[in-house]
Amino acid sequence: MVDEVAARHGATVVRVPRGPAGGHRRLIQAIVPEQVALAGEGTGAVMMPQFRFVYDGIASMLAVLSMMRERGQTLSGIIALLSRYSILKAQVPLVSQRVPALLAALRER
Repeated sequence: MVDEVAARHGATVVRVPRGPAGGHRRLIQAIVPEQVALAGEGTGAVMMPQFRFVYDGIASMLAVLSMMRERGQTLSGIIALLSRYSILKAQVPLVSQRVPALLAALRER
């Protein structure tokens, strides 16, 4: 979805190593930080330049509320404009007796 929204606005998505440190490092290295619209990670955490690029849920909520006011739309109306995606998650049972052999194979690779 991020790629779709970015393309719609003529923007580029830059992927960096996972976690807050990766995001902060890339933002600090940005040649023109003012051109960064937002940064985020898979957990849903978002950083915005107007809030000094800190993960702040309240700032994110205020940005969404501002968008709703500016567009005169409800949240469901804004969401309806976005493509729908699903994340499928599952658990794979791991037999504890296999762990040493799996770690040994990993070390070899």
